[in-house]
Amino acid sequence: MVALHNSVYRSGIIAGGTVVSSIFSERIIGRFGTGIVTTVSVLMTAIALIGFSVQYLGFIVWNIANKAESRVFVVGSSKTSGWTDSDLT
Repeated sequence: MVALHNSVYRSGIIAGGTVVSSIFSERIIGRFGTGIVTTVSVLMTAIALIGFSVQYLGFIVWNIANKAESRVFVVGSSKTSGWTDSDLT
């Protein structure tokens, strides 16, 4: 979980980056062209999303690997798939 003061900083950085981007967009598009600017923008967005998702990666892996859940991914299968408790030790 992100502390509230950290999320305020993140929101401020994102808002500031949006303002700076809009100020310089005409100059940058004129110099490099729409295709390059769009490609770089998409790559930077993908990298940022990967960066945000990495902090939750351990949580996601733990939930997939957690064997104490009450449901399973395959419909119709049981938690033990026919194995006995002595087989699962």
